[in-house]
Amino acid sequence: MLASGLQAFHSANTSGCPFTSYMPGESLVHGDACLPNIIGRDDGTVNGYIDLGEMGVGDVEVDLSAAVWSLQYNLGPGLGERFLRACGSPDPTEQHVRRLWTIYATRDA
Repeated sequence: MLASGLQAFHSANTSGCPFTSYMPGESLVHGDACLPNIIGRDDGTVNGYIDLGEMGVGDVEVDLSAAVWSLQYNLGPGLGERFLRACGSPDPTEQHVRRLWTIYATRDA
């Protein structure tokens, strides 16, 4: 659900987007794509998004890093590679997961 919800978010048309472009990239990004900010239905589909204060046009890695961090924080280790594969990464590694986790974990350090 998290992967499909973010893919839908990232595929939104950004031409004329009124939100801030805060980093290089061309996708609409949530900015804090942690599990509590993605509202799901019982059938596993996304019903909505909350906490959109950091939304803007940027690189999807912003959201992937938050999601990987949140999966580990909220559900425990071991889901990062599966999540990245569901997002379309052909062969994610644990090293890739750790790099993304670190990006989010140190964002305000």
